[in-house]
Amino acid sequence: MLVALALMGAGVASAATDVDAAVLTADVAFGDGITFRLEMPHPAAEPAGVEVRYGLPDGIVVRRSPAAVDLAGGVLRATYAWEPRVPLVVGTEIEYRFAIRSGDGPETRTAPATVSYIDASLPWTTASEGLVEIWYHAGGEAIEADARAGIRAALDVLRQSYGAELERPTRLMLYADIERMRRDLGGGASPWVGGAAIAELNVTVLYAPVENRDPLDLQATVAHEITHIVLEHRTENSFGGLPAWLHEGLATTVESTIAERFPYDEIMTRVVARDEFVSLRGITGSFPASGQAALNAYAQSNSLLGYIIETWGPEGVARLLEAYAGGVSDNEAVQEALGVSLDELDRAWLGTYGVEHPTFASLTAPDVAAATSPPNDDAATRPLPVSDLVAAALAVLAIAAGAVTLFRGRRPPVDPDLPKADTRWDGGAVPLGAPLGAARGRRP
Repeated sequence: MLVALALMGAGVASAATDVDAAVLTADVAFGDGITFRLEMPHPAAEPAGVEVRYGLPDGIVVRRSPAAVDLAGGVLRATYAWEPRVPLVVGTEIEYRFAIRSGDGPETRTAPATVSYIDASLPWTTASEGLVEIWYHAGGEAIEADARAGIRAALDVLRQSYGAELERPTRLMLYADIERMRRDLGGGASPWVGGAAIAELNVTVLYAPVENRDPLDLQATVAHEITHIVLEHRTENSFGGLPAWLHEGLATTVESTIAERFPYDEIMTRVVARDEFVSLRGITGSFPASGQAALNAYAQSNSLLGYIIETWGPEGVARLLEAYAGGVSDNEAVQEALGVSLDELDRAWLGTYGVEHPTFASLTAPDVAAATSPPNDDAATRPLPVSDLVAAALAVLAIAAGAVTLFRGRRPPVDPDLPKADTRWDGGAVPLGAPLGAARGRRP
């Protein structure tokens, strides 16, 4: 379906010449691409060239493409059809503008306009909660109210306890049809994916069932995902990101203020009994997509964050975030914020379980046993919390391979045809197993 989005340019341009009365439009052919169009008065001769420049809002756009030009009756029309090699992520907002070259004269540019890559065949309703724009196509006011509650809960806890806030507008897309959601994520999403949070794009896509649902579960899931976006905003820098244990530890802590989605304490008891620990150094990068090792890693992240809060208070977590915002290493961040080394923190935390010499499992190899024969444990068969990188890679590669590349703040530009180099954390996919809200306890 083509959706024409007309956006009037305000006439901001080069050092010598302004563009007046320029009309920018973008036609979205969902699943195929976007066609950018320019129409403006141009009484002079045909320009030497017209190009469109596009990327994410508020970023430095490094992708430029030549536009087809037609000059007739003193009106200049330019068109460029962008067909990304990898599907774009639904909800992504693209900023674009046109630049006109006239011989040896100065370049003129239109004001920027934006277009949202949305599946317009669904009857979307939009609402706003602070900087979060909520999109949903089913469920009515009940779904909207739950989304708002989850957003408010996360933002209140993060601001009041950890000094972290949402710094840029972000979009929350709620799908009642999980197969439609997976298809709109690009068609390459795994069967277990129940959503994605992509901080680079300021977009979160979640499955929000209308029938047989637990309102608190959706609120907690939204809070979890918004936490990831806020943490990326809080610690954004050129040199690195938060380790996965801190990302997931804080996200599970924030979600638990609404509902206890998983029995992390029980899982930790089993980890101790079976000596299945993962060291902090082992959970600084990506988590496995599924399996008991992943569930153990989430539980350990939650437990470790709880230990830090009990020992150093929420201020200790806030200092960690501040340290990571400076682009330091894991060791430097922990030493600076907590006054101990990473190894000392590891040992002190495990000491609370009476563990002196743990056997550390590896997270790099697939958990084949768990995948083929799940443990006889109800928790192991439930949908996991957010797993990092899978959907983030889809999102970042969709932009990179589709030739939109930019950087925010101090981040360097990325080659449009190469994967993003720093993949420690860019968001996550929400694995899905049992129905949302099934067999989960609630924290009083």
